[in-house]
Amino acid sequence: MRITKLFVASLAAIMALAPAVSFAKYSGGTGEPDDPYQISSKADLLLISSDANDFDKCFIMIDDINMDGQDIGPNIIARDTGSGEGFQGISFTGTFDGRGHKLTNFTLYSRHQCIGLFGQIGSVGSVKNLGLENFTVSGYQYVGSLAGTNLGSIRDCYSTGLVRGVTQAMYIGGLVGYNSGSIADCYTVPESNMINTGFKISDVGVETHPPDQISGYLVVGGLAGLNSGTINGCYSTFRASGEGDVGGLVGDNSGNISDSWSSGLTAGSSSIAGFTGFNRGSIINCHSTGQVNGSYILVGGFVGENLNSGSITCCYSTGIVNGSSGTRMVGGFVGDSDINGVISRCFSTGDVNVTANGKEVGGFAGMSYASNIINCFATGSVKGSDKVGGLVGRTYHNSTINYCYSAGLVTGSTNVGGLVGVNDSDSNTLNCFWDIETSGQTTSAAGTGQTTAQMKTRSTFTDAGWDFAGETNNGTDDVWFEGIDYPNLNCQNNKPVANAGLNQILYAWIDGFAEVTLNGSASFDADGDALTYLWKWSIDGNDYETNGVNPLIQLPAGSHRIELIVNDGIVNSEPNYVEVNVIEPIKGTLMVMPRVINNRLEQKNILAMLRLPAGINRTQIDYNTPVLLYPGEIQTVKKFILGFSPISLFAAFSTNEVFEEITGIRPVQLYVVGQLKTGQFFYGGDTIRIINPGRPHPK
Repeated sequence: MRITKLFVASLAAIMALAPAVSFAKYSGGTGEPDDPYQISSKADLLLISSDANDFDKCFIMIDDINMDGQDIGPNIIARDTGSGEGFQGISFTGTFDGRGHKLTNFTLYSRHQCIGLFGQIGSVGSVKNLGLENFTVSGYQYVGSLAGTNLGSIRDCYSTGLVRGVTQAMYIGGLVGYNSGSIADCYTVPESNMINTGFKISDVGVETHPPDQISGYLVVGGLAGLNSGTINGCYSTFRASGEGDVGGLVGDNSGNISDSWSSGLTAGSSSIAGFTGFNRGSIINCHSTGQVNGSYILVGGFVGENLNSGSITCCYSTGIVNGSSGTRMVGGFVGDSDINGVISRCFSTGDVNVTANGKEVGGFAGMSYASNIINCFATGSVKGSDKVGGLVGRTYHNSTINYCYSAGLVTGSTNVGGLVGVNDSDSNTLNCFWDIETSGQTTSAAGTGQTTAQMKTRSTFTDAGWDFAGETNNGTDDVWFEGIDYPNLNCQNNKPVANAGLNQILYAWIDGFAEVTLNGSASFDADGDALTYLWKWSIDGNDYETNGVNPLIQLPAGSHRIELIVNDGIVNSEPNYVEVNVIEPIKGTLMVMPRVINNRLEQKNILAMLRLPAGINRTQIDYNTPVLLYPGEIQTVKKFILGFSPISLFAAFSTNEVFEEITGIRPVQLYVVGQLKTGQFFYGGDTIRIINPGRPHPK
């Protein structure tokens, strides 16, 4: 009977453990931050979508994954499950770290909205360090390779495949269909076999037809279709096409974009541009270099339409801008700067061409309507029919153009001006110039014509109140400086420089950790802007961050590489690194005597013998640093060393002081800690028992 009971008990114990082994998910891990699920195979990846209970868990990829042409449409992670407006499903709110690995060779198609590897990333969700290659993603609404919609964080990801909208598709992006979270340090580029093949297919959009034959394809961007969040440090070389709101980086922006660029060809009907088709947000320190082809209205080298207090600062475009017959509001930088929009410290160098019957065509802006264009210039040639200007085709309804110039060749049929084609009476064009020689135009609806020599003379501009470097009468912002030919903008914000300090060697305390003070004080910004500091490091696969110029952090024993990035309010620095090597403590064997202590103990001192490992000799011990007993940091009454290698440290500690630090009747763990001359700690621990604590009777 006793044997049977033991057998049953043992069997029950084995069965209790069996589920953890037999039904373990993925390739390892528990999904917790310190033990994320490990994804290493096609089966692992497809499994994530099958259990919404895992959508708030942590995942890491531990290998590249080839999907072998699998259609992962039914396996979208956090997919939309409804048919109405808005996302209907459970968002991904966990973390997915690709660890620099890539997912390749897959297709994705769904008739639902929010189409991507992740249907919707929730506000606390995070995806990072992941590459997507050789794929085709297609859908109807909110379509992107990585995510249909992102409310959380995406960083250090890239995409090199095809993203296509089908009939009446909206919000199509190379990486994300709609972003209201943050995207940082990401990019989208064509597959290598697609480069330099001409405009045969669209990387983002639809199968190529002439743009005026595409209908219903709206809000298309090389990186994101619609952005109401933040995008920083990103770029796209995708070619993008659609009917309206098409941009090389973003189709429609109402958020914040900084330090980003695009270079792909963009084509479409209205609100077509090299960077973003439509802007009502903030764009700082960005540029576009791709060609732009528009067929109807609002076509720009950088932005199609800048509207409703949209702000663009320190940006430029260099691509050629083409409009087909009858295209209106075409500009080298912006098609139309509209109602309360502000564009400052920006320029365009690309040529602007409208084949026939083009109206409101300008080297910088096709039209300015109740907006402000300040400290800008254009040098590309301009060709249109009516209302054609070297800088602006037409200013209208309380527009302000100030401290601007143009220098490109201007040709047209009616209302042609060297600077402005038509300047409405309620608009103000002030302190502006154009080159009468290079433009071929001696008249303009507004502005002052100058010879080429005068345009290259500093006083021409400073006498008109332009703020130049090296003078203070017109201000101290140093907006302009003398270029090789014409004045140039001092708007390219100098990128700050991060300095993470000197490498450090530190010694871990007996708990295995060392306190480290990081030092970013040598970081600087040439413009004198205030800096913010972001430190990043990893421990056992987990990422950590902190802020401040001199933060105090804890690091375990081992070698650590810590990254510092500083930001001047506009752009991030390049990362800089500090190496911190934390030396682990040396553990010895401790014996404390007596083994039991009570309040009747008449022994004045408690004795401890710490035997150190072989290889440590007495000459290495730092005798000037106290040997301490913990708890209480009690110093020795006496100490001496016996032996050579290994050696033993004998130490005596006051019994009274020990009793003052220990309360309660219990076993207590004591530690004796010393230091080598190098700074490395050595220690040992022992447990003794306390009975009737309290100060002992004096002898």
